[in-house]
Formats: sequence, structure tokens, C-alpha cells
Amino acid sequence: MWAIDVGTTNTGVARWDPGAGQPKLVALPDICRAPSSEDPLEAPLLVPSATEARAHLDFWSRLGSVGVLRRNAFLGSLGTREAITRQARLMSSIKDGAMKGLKIYGLRPDTPLKALGFYNGDAIVAVDGQTLSDASAWDPAITAAVVDNDVTLDIVRKRQPLTLVFHLVDGPATPPTPPIAPVPPMPPTGP
Repeated sequence: MWAIDVGTTNTGVARWDPGAGQPKLVALPDICRAPSSEDPLEAPLLVPSATEARAHLDFWSRLGSVGVLRRNAFLGSLGTREAITRQARLMSSIKDGAMKGLKIYGLRPDTPLKALGFYNGDAIVAVDGQTLSDASAWDPAITAAVVDNDVTLDIVRKRQPLTLVFHLVDGPATPPTPPIAPVPPMPPTGP
């Protein structure tokens, strides 16, 4: 069992020590205060003003897979360069004189592209492992990719590689809900 106490100036991280039968503060030497400090207010093993000790990842980045999506919804959002340019601007991403994908910028809010987890500055570098060598490679790459039920887009976001996987279905994106059986009436109570 772990506990985190987020204070206004210090954050304590503790775990339960079953042998001692009590919590024990966890030493994080790279970020904790120095236990041998001369400062009388220095509390050893506490992290000064840390309210988040991990990188912030959005939902799609943590998920790693966008999930189930209707094939026609995917094609309407990402099926052609024209479909993308209705939602954002698209330009070639050039590095060392060679094209390294298509960069998205000027992404409009409340668009399917945004809902699918894309951000301004994302560069789509490959579709199902096929590197985009020029802007005209997008449409044939997507057309070939949607034949399969999974489409993998390799993107670069803030210089970090990221893979988005879209699972395509031809029917509803979610399985139908089974009908709910009627609830029998309560038996009468009392005499």
C-alpha cells in the first residue's frame, strides 16, 4: 500500500512496512530534501513542492490505442489529405532535406481529427509501417491500410515517437447492448 501526502510546500511519499507495522517514508534521493541539512525546517525524505512527479500524458498517449472506430468515420476524418485539410492545415515535414512525414498545424477545435487524439505539431511519419516519402503518398497508404481491420499511424509529437492504432469495424463502433429483462414485481408485504 502506498500513500502520497501533497502539501503546500512538501510532498511525502510513503509505503506500508508490514514488518514494522507502520508507514515508512520513501527516500527519493534525486528529488528529496537532504537529510543532513543544517536547516531546522528541513524535513528529510520530503519532496519540496512536488505535486506531480511524472510527465503529463493525455488520454490518447496513455492509452496507446485509439480503440474501435467505424471504418467510414475513420475514412471521413483521415481517409484523404482533403478530409484532413477540412480540419487542419497539412504540410510536409522536412528534415535534412528529406521528407519525414506530414505535419498537422492549425488544428481546429471540435473536429474529428482532434477527437482522435491529434495535436498541432504532430507529424505523421508512417502508415502501417510504410514511410510517407512525399505528400501524395498519404491517400494510397490509407487506402491500402483500411483493407485490414487495424490501421497503425506512427507519429512524432514534440520529438517523441508515438504510435496510434485504430481498430476499424464496419458496423457500430460499440457492441449493441443486450435488452434488459423486465424486473418482476415485488411481492406484497404485510397481512
